[in-house]
Amino acid sequence: MNRNLESKPRSLRLTVQSGILLTVIVIASGCGVNSMLLDEKSDFVDPDYGVEPMPLKTVRHRDCGVENYRSLAAPPCDRIYEKKRSKYCGVELYKKKPNKKCGGFRNNLGRDETKSLEEARAYVKRHRKGNKYPVVIPMRQSGGGGDNRWPDYTEYQLYYYIMKSCRRPEHGVELYKECESPKHEFKGHKECRDPSFGVESYNECELYLTSDEVTTYIQDKKFTVNLAIEHLYSAQTNFYVLNSLKQEALCTLKDAIENNLREQVVEDLQQKYAFSFGEEPEIASIDCSGEKVLIDTTTPIKKADLSDPVVFNLNNFRKNNRLLDVLNTNLDNIRAQMTTKTMLEVDAAKSAISEIEKIQSLINSTEAVSNKETSDGKVKNE
Repeated sequence: MNRNLESKPRSLRLTVQSGILLTVIVIASGCGVNSMLLDEKSDFVDPDYGVEPMPLKTVRHRDCGVENYRSLAAPPCDRIYEKKRSKYCGVELYKKKPNKKCGGFRNNLGRDETKSLEEARAYVKRHRKGNKYPVVIPMRQSGGGGDNRWPDYTEYQLYYYIMKSCRRPEHGVELYKECESPKHEFKGHKECRDPSFGVESYNECELYLTSDEVTTYIQDKKFTVNLAIEHLYSAQTNFYVLNSLKQEALCTLKDAIENNLREQVVEDLQQKYAFSFGEEPEIASIDCSGEKVLIDTTTPIKKADLSDPVVFNLNNFRKNNRLLDVLNTNLDNIRAQMTTKTMLEVDAAKSAISEIEKIQSLINSTEAVSNKETSDGKVKNE
């Protein structure tokens, strides 16, 4: 829940968590504090007391996600094998040889009626080589040739067919392609980027705090929040005492006891009550459920009036109230940032979110009080 940064006074009905020691300078780092709480150019106190919400900053950090992993030549990058020509790469060229399937042309020797079977056979034998393919065509049947292939023929036409050359798979391989194959010799790994190599660079993004800074900030603000709450109790008690508001002072003390404020703080409040009203505080019998006197939190405070104890304590109340509002806004922003997917991958983020919620519970337990004022601008019975 984002809190409105307008002044939100608290009635100090708090739940101080036991086991958490919280103390630091009230105006602490991380709230955009201006060293000049009082604007010298104005007659009035700065209502924001120089405390501003934490701004976003542009950073390169692991919280922004990885931009690049390191680049190395190692597993699991692709393997490199020897580059050469081999049967594992596929065929680039087959051998070039004469083949009928390649086409060709006929060399016709003409018709010769005197050719005998024996001469035809000799012709075939003589020309069956190279790119010549002998052809014997029986021309005249005479009967009783006695040859199984050309029976009963006595005349033959002879020619040979000249075959063209071409490249075909049945001729065999002349040249293989060149490639890198797993069947070749292993040479190493290609260069690549991989998460196992580590991070080279992170993305750039806007953050309130990095995860490295959050833990320190939270520890610091635990201290700050508790001290601011103690100052609120003290300022409110002083304010009621100075205005002779006995019941309101007693109820503030009762709240401090019930909410487990530090013993030293409670004792200080008891002493202020006893000194101002001349009696020991009787907590058990007091009824704080009725109407309350509310503190004015809107009327501008003049610097010249800070010497007045009432105004001085009113100013202290407002100052610590402003600090708690800004801290709560900062914690809202940090928690929203920490709940992003990238941040939740950081184990510390989950713990930080839990701690932030505890602190915000402490801050938000202070109840907002309506802004009322009397004719003199100080307090009013409601």
